[in-house]
This record gives sequence, C-alpha cells and structure tokens, in this order.
Amino acid sequence: MLSFALLLTRAVAANDEPFGSGVVVGRPAGAARYFTVVDAGRRGLDAPGAVWVLGRTGDWPDAFPHSGTRIWLGASSHNLLGPPAADLPVDENASANLGALAGPRGLELAGGLENLQVPEARRGIRVFEAPTKAALLRGAFATSATIRGGAPGCLERRRVPHKIAPGVCEFDGRVSLARRADGDVFLYARANLRQKNGGRYVQVARRRGGGGWLGFAPLQVDGYPWQQCFDRNVYFAAVNANPADTSTLLALMPVNDGARAFVGLALSCDGARFSALRPVLASTMAPYGRSSDHPADGLLEEPNGDVSFFVHRDVPGIAEPETAATLVRLSVPRGDLANYTAHAKRTLKRRGWCDDGGAWPPPRPPGPDWLWGPQARRRRTARA
Repeated sequence: MLSFALLLTRAVAANDEPFGSGVVVGRPAGAARYFTVVDAGRRGLDAPGAVWVLGRTGDWPDAFPHSGTRIWLGASSHNLLGPPAADLPVDENASANLGALAGPRGLELAGGLENLQVPEARRGIRVFEAPTKAALLRGAFATSATIRGGAPGCLERRRVPHKIAPGVCEFDGRVSLARRADGDVFLYARANLRQKNGGRYVQVARRRGGGGWLGFAPLQVDGYPWQQCFDRNVYFAAVNANPADTSTLLALMPVNDGARAFVGLALSCDGARFSALRPVLASTMAPYGRSSDHPADGLLEEPNGDVSFFVHRDVPGIAEPETAATLVRLSVPRGDLANYTAHAKRTLKRRGWCDDGGAWPPPRPPGPDWLWGPQARRRRTARA
C-alpha cells in the first residue's frame, strides 16, 4: 500500500489504488445505493461507538420514482449494513438523493428533486432535521428550508421538457452536506453541463451559521477543465470535514474523464474551490459517462488513528449486471492524511484559493456568459 506522501510525489497512473482495492464490509441488496455513514456515537446521537448508515432503496435498477430511505443502526467500520435496520418515513422525492449530516441540532438531512413529475409541494431540495434518534425513526422532522430549482447561481443545461423547465435545476444527482469548523454548512448538488448524456458536475450552496442559504456556485477543481464538459463527468461529490484539519473539507468524487474512471480525492478551504483530484480507487467506465463505483458519504475516525472512508463498488444499474455490488473500506493513517492536507493547502494558497474573505460565491473563472446558463445572461441584461 502506498502512502499519501508517495502518492503526492510521483505521477498518478490510471490504475493507482494507494489504499488498495478495499476491504469488503457490506453486500448491498437490490437497488440500494447513495450510502451515508454517520458517526452517531461521536456526535452524541446514540451510544458511544454507534455508527449509522443511511441508503436509498426502491425498485430495480435505479430506485426512482419509488425510492425510500433505510437506516442500519448497528453498523461498524467492519460491517456497514449491520442490524438492526429500519425504513425511515422520508418521502420518495427526498429519498431520491438524500444527504445527511450529524451536528449540534441532531441529524440534518437534505434531499429532493425539482421535477415536473413531482407534486408541487414536494419539489426542490428540502432541508430538514431530527433532533434525536427517536424523532428520526418516527419521522418527527422540522423543515428549515426548501431550495428550489431556480435558486440564484444554479446551473442546468439539460433539456428534458417533460421533467424540468429550461434553466431550472433538477438536482438529479445525490446531495451531500458538510460542516466546516466555523459552523458554515455547504450543500453539494448536481449541475448538468450538457444537454443530454453526460456533462455531470457539482455545484455548491452555502449557509453561514444560523442564516439562510446563499446561492449556488459551480465547483472549481484545480486541473479539471469542467467548461469543456462533453467527455467529462463528476457524478457527485461526497464532502466532509477533514479530520486532519477541520477548517478544510475533503471530497471524494466518482469521475469519468472520457479516458478512464476513478474515485478521486480533493481538498477545499472555502467549500467551492478544490485541489487537484488524486485518484484513490480505479473504477470501470460505464455508458452515458458514468463510472461503476460511488463513494459513500461520511468518514470514520478509527481507534487506531486511521481514518476510514467507504466506496460502493459495482453500483447496480451502472456496473455489469452479473457483477455483485459490495461496500469496501479504505483506510489511511492520520499522519498521511495530515501530510496530504498540508500539501493540498499549499497548492490552494498558491492559487489564492484558500482565503475566501467571506465573499460568496467565490470569484468565478473567466469565460463567456453562456457558460453560466440563462440566469447569468439575465443578470448581465439587468446590469446593462
């Protein structure tokens, strides 16, 4: 197994797997996917040492529109799908892309599509929370916000008139929530940069403290020319506070760049601008610009000092039908993660990407207004 330090000092080959191919810690059944790992004991939501896993369930192969949310309450880093388990009373629209984040007010969740086939009252990403385990299991949720598909800065170029209005974001990829040490929360959602069959990318909204959600900004990833999106796809970003430096965020992204597929790691100071992707697991390219493996959201800090993250390998409906899906654990020594963090922060600082100055959204890269969709053109017209 290669260390992070070695990974950073040499060229990265297409088949590099610096943590190995992973240790199998779960075998999902049916169409289950979009897993989120919650360190419930550490966050005060359950007994010490308790780990929860949330996942989307539903009809084969892609689980939508008949999706649900299942929670495994007896999980561990050695058995992610450990019993007991229960189906949460979360509606199918929120379940379609649900993300979760443990925090000071309990378990915060966010999910939902802006889709004309969904009842008006359920459209958009709904942000809600359950203050306790008991409230979560009985569906006693408090909704704090609903982010609609026309939110400021939202970027959508797909044209599917029966599902979404022009220029309105559907949010059809999975949602991830991350909290930085200063209390700011970031919500990551799908941005579609091509009219059909590809160009998937990620955009992020920000909430400062107890304030409202600010507009979206597309991620900027060092060395990733997302504006030339036709043969490139970042399916989503699973983003979490970095255990080695909680002022920063770590992202795992399933990438298909047209030549290879991999799960890539990147770091951010401001939640929107990320260091160059470092492949940590080789994947298989799949049709429509997809890749066969999805990172689970969430990290675990192990008693031995390692940090573990998890990947859903051979996702059903994406990988070859005869390949059985697994959940695997990849672990890195905390010291190696600290070395990676220091190196990535230096590269971000050299680019001026590690001090946002409180501004949101961050300065966008140069380019014509068409890169930013209809809302950018409207804003330019208004200024004129």
